[in-house]
Amino acid sequence: MSFKAEPAHPTPAAVDEPLLRKIGATDSVEKRSHEPIVAKQSLWAKLSDAWFYELFGFLAGLVSLVATAVLLRAYDGQRLPDRPVTLNFALSLLGNIGFTGTLFSVHAAVAQMKWIWYARERRPLSQLSVFQKVRSGAIGALQLMAAAGTQPVVYIGSLAILLGMFWGPFTQNLVRYESRNIPVSDGVALATRSVIFEGSGPQHATGFMLPDPRLEIGMLASAAAAPEDEAVNRPQFFCSTGNCTWPAFATLAFCSTSTDLTPQVTMNYNSSIASGCDCKPTTPGGVTALSRTSGDGETFFNISYLGPATSGSSDPLRFQSIRRIPAFLSRIGLQKPFSIANFTATECFLGPCVQSIQASVVNGEYTETILATHPSPSTTGPSPAGLFTPLHPPWGPNLGIHPSENLTSLFGNGVDYLFDNGLWPKLFEARIVVRDARSGLALSGKADLGTAMFMANYTAEECGSPNKDIVACAMRGFAKALSKTVRESGVAAHGTGAGGEYLVRGEAMVPMTFIRVRWEWILLPGAVWRDDLLPLLFLFRGGDGDGVGVGTVVGSSKERDEFLVANGHASWAYETVSGRITAQLQGRPPGSEGPGGGAMRLA
Repeated sequence: MSFKAEPAHPTPAAVDEPLLRKIGATDSVEKRSHEPIVAKQSLWAKLSDAWFYELFGFLAGLVSLVATAVLLRAYDGQRLPDRPVTLNFALSLLGNIGFTGTLFSVHAAVAQMKWIWYARERRPLSQLSVFQKVRSGAIGALQLMAAAGTQPVVYIGSLAILLGMFWGPFTQNLVRYESRNIPVSDGVALATRSVIFEGSGPQHATGFMLPDPRLEIGMLASAAAAPEDEAVNRPQFFCSTGNCTWPAFATLAFCSTSTDLTPQVTMNYNSSIASGCDCKPTTPGGVTALSRTSGDGETFFNISYLGPATSGSSDPLRFQSIRRIPAFLSRIGLQKPFSIANFTATECFLGPCVQSIQASVVNGEYTETILATHPSPSTTGPSPAGLFTPLHPPWGPNLGIHPSENLTSLFGNGVDYLFDNGLWPKLFEARIVVRDARSGLALSGKADLGTAMFMANYTAEECGSPNKDIVACAMRGFAKALSKTVRESGVAAHGTGAGGEYLVRGEAMVPMTFIRVRWEWILLPGAVWRDDLLPLLFLFRGGDGDGVGVGTVVGSSKERDEFLVANGHASWAYETVSGRITAQLQGRPPGSEGPGGGAMRLA
C-alpha cells in the first residue's frame, strides 16, 4: 500500500524504516525516484507476515487453560501436597502465560483494525490515538469500545483486553483450602459406657447393702452447679488428638420425666376458720403442705417418695412435691388469703434406661447426642419397662445394640430392703417448715438432695421448668449425674483396659488441609480466550475483505509535507499535525495491479 499526496511542495526522501511491512509496487510518494523498492524479507518477517506469532499466542492461551483444568482436576478433593512449588504458584504461572499469549494476538488484531477504520470513511487523524492507547490497559480499552460503535471485531477485541485484567485474580480464586479431619492409626479415642451396673455400696450393720455413695456425691455436685451443670455431668472420655468420633453406642443411663401437677392440687380449706386463711393443699399422691395465718406452723416445701409400692415393681422411682410461693413473709399480718396461685406441684419419675448415643470431640470439646431412649420417657404415669429386670431395646446395630446384648442395672442383693427400708427416700425426701410465727425454718430429716432443691440458687425460668418450681430441673440434673456415675463405673474399677462392655473405641482424627476447586471461576479466563478467537479470524480473513489502496491526504501543502515526512518513521509524530489533518485510505481489492497493489499489512 502507498499514499499519494497533492504535489504542492517537493517531498523529502523517506527514512530507512517504512510504514508498510510489505510494498507491492513502486512507491508513488517518493517523487525523486521512481525505481521500485525491493526488500528481502528475513525469516522473522516472513513468520510475522504469516501471523505465526499471533497464532502461537492464541494456542498458548488455549494450552494454558487446558493445563490449568488438568492440574486442578488432579488435585480436586486431594490433600495439599508438600512440595517446593505451591499450587498457587503453578496457577499464577499458567495464568500469566495464558493472559500474555491471548492478549498478544488481540493487540495485533486491534493494531491492524485502525487501517480498516480509515479505509471505510474519512476520519480525523487524531483518532489513531484511540487505537494506540488501547495498549495501555483498561482505560484505553474502554475508550476504544466507546468509539467502536457497531464494529463487532473492535468491540470484542477491546472487551478481551478489559476482561483480561481479571485473568490472574480469577485463576487464583479457583482453589479453596479446607480443613478436614482424617483418622490416625496411633490415636486413642475411648468413650465410657456400661452394660451392667452394680449399685450397692457398703454393707449395712444389719447385713443389707446401702446405695453406692458415688450416686449421691454426683447428684450433689450437679445440684451445686445447676443449671450450668453440663461440665459436671459430662461422662469421662479419652481423645489423644482433641478431635475424635465414635459410632453410635448404647449404654445404661438414668432418665427422668416431670409433669406439672398444680392444676390437680386440692386446697382442703379448714371450714372453721375464715375463708382462705387455713388450708392443707394436697397433691394427687397425698403430698401435703400446711398453710395457715392463725397458727404458728406452715409448710413451704415438701417432696415425698411414692414408689415403687412393692419391691420389683415395674414403676421407676416416683416423687411428688409441693412448694409454697412466694416465699414466706416476716409478719403474719401481711399474709394474704391462700389460693391455688400460692402453690406449685410437680411429679417426677427417675429410673434406669438405655440410651443410644452419638458422641464426638471437636477441638477438645466433648458433645453427645441422644439418638434414642428405651423405655420412652413417660410424663403421664408409670413407665412400662421393668426397673430391675434386663432392658431389651428394640434397636439394631445402627443404634449400638447387637441382638445378643442385654443391658442390666442391679442395685445389690438387698433390693427389697433398699426401698422398703427407705434408703432412696432418705436421699430425696424433705419437708421444710416454719414454726414460732415464722421465726425460722426447720428441716424434717437430713435429705441432702431435697434440701438442695429447696435452696437452689437459680429460678424456674432460668432452667426451663414446666412450672414455677425447680424440682423438674433438679431431677433432670440428677439423672445426668447418675448416668455419668453408671457409665464411669467400669473404668473406675478396671481402668482403660476395661473391655467393650465399659469402653467404646472410636477414631482419633487429625486436621489436614484439602483442596477444593470452584470451577465457576474459570469462566472468565475462558471467555477472554474465546473473545480472542474473533479478532484472530479477522486477521486470517485479510481484514474482512477490505483492501487498502491509494489514499489522499487532505490539508495544506505544508501539512501534507509534514505528514509525508512522518510517514517514513515507524512511530508517527501525529500529535503535532493530527488536529488539522483528516485522512481516508481508499479500498482496492487485494491482488489488483498498479501502484500500491497487493495485499498490504500495515503496522
